[in-house]
Amino acid sequence: MDTVRVAYRDDDRTPVIYCIKEMGAKHYGIDVEVVKIKPYGEFEASLFNDSADVLIDHVEFLYAEAAKGKKITFFCAPRIVRGLDLMVPKHVENVSEFIGKNMAVRDSGRPYTVTLWLRMMGLEGKVGVPIFKDPDGGSGRKSSAENASLALWIPCTKQSP
Repeated sequence: MDTVRVAYRDDDRTPVIYCIKEMGAKHYGIDVEVVKIKPYGEFEASLFNDSADVLIDHVEFLYAEAAKGKKITFFCAPRIVRGLDLMVPKHVENVSEFIGKNMAVRDSGRPYTVTLWLRMMGLEGKVGVPIFKDPDGGSGRKSSAENASLALWIPCTKQSP
């Protein structure tokens, strides 16, 4: 029986993963090995360092890798829809107040797509966009506000405030 290693980070993925595991064995004669890889950097690297064959998670980073020429196959790549929260100081009345200021963006996920949001707000090219390291793929909420006037927070997991 052939083996396919399926990697995941978040426990909420396990119901579908174990369903895939059972269906792979029953209907296709494939052994699905389930691998949990929690650290974000290791998870992202797992397809390229032979730790995993398939990822079950948010895989936005793979679009950039495919654009660089890496061979990647998406079995299911649904349209990405997320709630985005623009975090600003309470005194702000208009987004034009951020012209010449910085907007903090974490490096995980789709950091460069914030340009589209800035374009929609009329701020493209008028706001600095420093990208900061977020080694846990979403735990950098407090550091995102450091040295920035606004932040576009893309929630990945439920966190305590």
